[in-house]
Amino acid sequence: MSAADHLNPQQFYHGTRYKFTPGTELSTGAAPRGNQGYGATDKVYYTSDRRLAMDYALNAYGPKGNTDAPARVYQVNPMAGHEPDPNEDPGTSFRADSVRVVRQSGKPISF
Repeated sequence: MSAADHLNPQQFYHGTRYKFTPGTELSTGAAPRGNQGYGATDKVYYTSDRRLAMDYALNAYGPKGNTDAPARVYQVNPMAGHEPDPNEDPGTSFRADSVRVVRQSGKPISF
């Protein structure tokens, strides 16, 4: 590892229809009813591919099961329990016990 490795840390993205503010922590069981709109979550899922995060957001349910809520992508930092998602392609999808929202990445998409 070189000093340059610290200048461009890997970025991670979480796609959803929920609205978050920077600093919000999404954690196991506490993500608002789960990204897909049903029950508490066992992990918080995210990806290194912003386009894939947008696909997840477009297919997600929003607050109260609303699929008309704007799709949003957030840059997030894993806080605890970072590991590859065993159900997705290695190297692009991950899960953790908690992540912190850094910022919204791009504008929300509404239909």
